[in-house]
Amino acid sequence: MAQLLAACDLKSLKVPPEVCKGYLESNAPTLLWVMAQSMDLDLDLTCAMFLGAPRCNNDEIPDSTWLVPLPEDKPPKKPINIPPNPVSVEMLHITDMHWDPEYVEGSEANCNSPVCCRGATNIGHIRQPAGRWGDYKCDTPMDAIIEMFAEIRTRHTRLELVIFTGDIAPHDIWAQTRRSNSELTQDATLKLLRGSFQDLPIFPVLGNHETFPSSLFSFRGLGIPLGLSTDYIYNLAWELWRDWLPPDQEDNVRRGSYYSVVAKPGLRVVAINTHYCFKMNWSLSFIWAGTPDPNGQLSWLVSELLKAEKANEAVYIIGHIPPGNHECTPVWSHNYARIPNPVSVEMLHITDMHWDPEYVEGSEANCNSPVCCRGATNIGHIRQPAGRWGDYKCDTPMDAIIEMFAEIRTRHTRLELVIFTGDIAPHDIWAQTRRSNSELTQDATLKLLRGSFQDLPIFPVLGNHETFPSSLFSFRGLGIPLGLSTDYIYNLAWELWRDWLPPDQEDNVRRGSYYSVVAKPGLRVVAINTHYCFKMNWSLFIWAGTPDPNGQLSWLVSELLKAEKANEAVYIIGHIPPGNHECTPVWSHNYARIVNRFESTIKAQFFGHTHHDEFSIYRDPKELRRATNIAYVSPSITAYRKLQPSYRIFHLDGRRWESSWAVLNHETWIYDLKEANMPGNTPKWVQLYTMKERFGMQNLHPQTFLNLTMGPIRSDPKVWETYHRIFWSNSAAVVPCDAHCKRKHLCMILNPDTSWALFCLT
Repeated sequence: MAQLLAACDLKSLKVPPEVCKGYLESNAPTLLWVMAQSMDLDLDLTCAMFLGAPRCNNDEIPDSTWLVPLPEDKPPKKPINIPPNPVSVEMLHITDMHWDPEYVEGSEANCNSPVCCRGATNIGHIRQPAGRWGDYKCDTPMDAIIEMFAEIRTRHTRLELVIFTGDIAPHDIWAQTRRSNSELTQDATLKLLRGSFQDLPIFPVLGNHETFPSSLFSFRGLGIPLGLSTDYIYNLAWELWRDWLPPDQEDNVRRGSYYSVVAKPGLRVVAINTHYCFKMNWSLSFIWAGTPDPNGQLSWLVSELLKAEKANEAVYIIGHIPPGNHECTPVWSHNYARIPNPVSVEMLHITDMHWDPEYVEGSEANCNSPVCCRGATNIGHIRQPAGRWGDYKCDTPMDAIIEMFAEIRTRHTRLELVIFTGDIAPHDIWAQTRRSNSELTQDATLKLLRGSFQDLPIFPVLGNHETFPSSLFSFRGLGIPLGLSTDYIYNLAWELWRDWLPPDQEDNVRRGSYYSVVAKPGLRVVAINTHYCFKMNWSLFIWAGTPDPNGQLSWLVSELLKAEKANEAVYIIGHIPPGNHECTPVWSHNYARIVNRFESTIKAQFFGHTHHDEFSIYRDPKELRRATNIAYVSPSITAYRKLQPSYRIFHLDGRRWESSWAVLNHETWIYDLKEANMPGNTPKWVQLYTMKERFGMQNLHPQTFLNLTMGPIRSDPKVWETYHRIFWSNSAAVVPCDAHCKRKHLCMILNPDTSWALFCLT
């Protein structure tokens, strides 16, 4: 303490020595206790913090990183409709009174003290006498406050609300006591505010000058001595404000002087204690040492705003220190800013490219071959010329892929992740070779994917068309000849993907093209090779029932266990949906068991292969009315099989500390092939739909999908028709679906374990 008092004589200080020493002596108990508790508080920083030395830099105050949990979805912003000639409500806002009971008219207004116009400064010749109504280097005289309030009541006769955002006491912080500040707060509230606006509701907050020492605001769990706690000012606030607030706010006010109240029908006022972000708050700056969200006030604010959102209430937030002010700690200010504007992470899902390097514009688009629009089919009279941008019986021309990827990069500037769930080669499986497919895989990965999304992490899987012969995926211990092994495609995959994956995944990729990677803090992407369940995989005929090819499902369990222990969220990606009828029942059943066991860890699954827009709902086998997980099957890039070229953007809860990484929403984009292929046209991309808005879903939780399927999709013909058109990507060539077809669809959605779902095919 002696060192601090000696520092008061430094010429660099902004205040006179007597002010400095008075401040230190009056605050000695608090200051000494703070210094004893804080490892970060040295003499230089103490000087800067408490004495106002020129080296004062409040950014030196220890800060931390934490995020307050926010709701995982944000409703669309509602338009504000104001009638042509509205009758407004008038609300008075007054702030920073700084009433000085020692103000003396005629005293020195230009003294050497931080606060002038006082009897104590009236020594010797008066150079600049203080006026009756105040002065520029002085706090406010009582006469000025009374006159102002009388003027307000006379001039503004339509007032209905009053907000007062704090600071009653003057700036003589070196000469204050707890008692003097409390008495000023009581007198100003009862005599000035209540006395002047007794017929109006008043919504006040505490300013940083209401406490002693100034700017000290304690909070629960801080562990400071009772004599340094500011519960006394919170308790006083409740006694002074209780006539304006409902009884259920007593605990909030006594806890930290914040509250929430319906001020008018449809209008809620939420008062917050922003001293919990103030860098000059002694308890916050040095004792708190990074404990997140003092008093849980921001979490409480979120809950109040959620209730207001559900009740369709408007909200005014009031406080003393603006959270955007430089005196507010960055971490608190950042969290406060997130509350009105949570932002999701965007992830692109593209699948089933089926690039056809032999696509020829103008060739026959309606041929007798399984794949048309190729030079080889350009024989004789052309009945239906292939357009530049693709056709319904054809795979994808290079121009269409390049245009799609350019559109994605231009339109979706906030992308942070890309998943590609396979199928690069076209459907001409009779004309392929190992070399041709490998070259296509390499070119598509390096030139199209990496070239278009070079600044983003990409997480790919192999499609069944990447291998030769198509759909052959071998695994260790199979005993097939080396020439039939697909190790070549696994090795190529590692060489193409290695820049996106950690080195410890090399063996997994070279073994079977599966891997596990931390994509974002708290989020793990696990890519699996679902061709080990594909009925068209030739290797499975040789396998003859050997359990768990390559031990991949056991590996998946171990990865999920590690993620569970690390509290990581997991996305599973693959090509063939394990719930598809083309997946063997035994593999599908074991996979479903894994999903249900790790339902809390697996946040979503993403697949392709079918080319259609689908989803599957995993359910608890012991309680079928309870959904456990969702598998998304995104529509294809290719138009093959009468579809529109498509891609999908997922919105993810990934902006928060300890984010859930739940899927918040997804949007699907398409273009109309017929329109795009008109002479001189280019693809006109449109948002086909967003999941939540199109189906009226509150969220994309598995149970919400189950309720949607068992309710509107099953029973409402209009909703079923919407679902069916989306299944076909809104194609003009959509195939009609009768009652039997509908039952089959619903059965497949609800039974992704194909050991249950075989009856769906009958």
